[in-house]
Amino acid sequence: MPNRTVWIGTGNNVDIGGDIFRRTMGIRICQRARGMNHLENFTHFPLIAWVMEHRAELVWAKLTLWQAYRKANCPSSTSPIPEFRSYETFAHTMGGLLDFVGIPAFLGNQEARRRRSDTESVQWEAFLTTVQRFFPQSFRAADIADKLKGFGSVIPDELADLNEMVERGSAVRRIGQALLKREDRPYGESALGVVRVKDGHPVVWAIRTIECTVPPKQTAEPVKHEDESSKQTDDPQA
Repeated sequence: MPNRTVWIGTGNNVDIGGDIFRRTMGIRICQRARGMNHLENFTHFPLIAWVMEHRAELVWAKLTLWQAYRKANCPSSTSPIPEFRSYETFAHTMGGLLDFVGIPAFLGNQEARRRRSDTESVQWEAFLTTVQRFFPQSFRAADIADKLKGFGSVIPDELADLNEMVERGSAVRRIGQALLKREDRPYGESALGVVRVKDGHPVVWAIRTIECTVPPKQTAEPVKHEDESSKQTDDPQA
């Protein structure tokens, strides 16, 4: 089995964007009463000491749940499991196990989390929509730099400081690099993306709907085997 490194991080109200989002799960800490910051309100306090003292019981309970799930032939979740790319087996197993013990809808909050957390995608969808309105046919990075003040609040955080840059050439390079980084990547439900329509210096871009189509499967022609009995021969002894 290949070695795998698992990085674990925690934080409160963390904004996650890009490819990192699909590698994370979110949990919600529900405060059942006001004043939960007072430690005496915890069921087990101090928590770490309690866990160490009851470690054997916790491990036993975990293994009991797992053995019961296996004895039931590892049933699948009764709720659909959202796409969790690169971790499909993990999502299927955990979803089935949790559903089996009465906790349905594993990863059911993924889409809501994506809308709240993936601010980068939201910002770029709005930005590209505005670019398309200004330049419906095509544009260069310099065209965006010249029109930047008209974009208002839809400028992504990555480019937010461009209006303060004195040197126009630096702003144009920054915009060009940002466009190159996001070439052919769809954003939002409209799947808007920036595509290259002409190479060279400068590159000419356009905003288009990115259609991810799967090419038809190529089927090989069947190999015809010649019937040995029908072969012609010039051998008189045949």
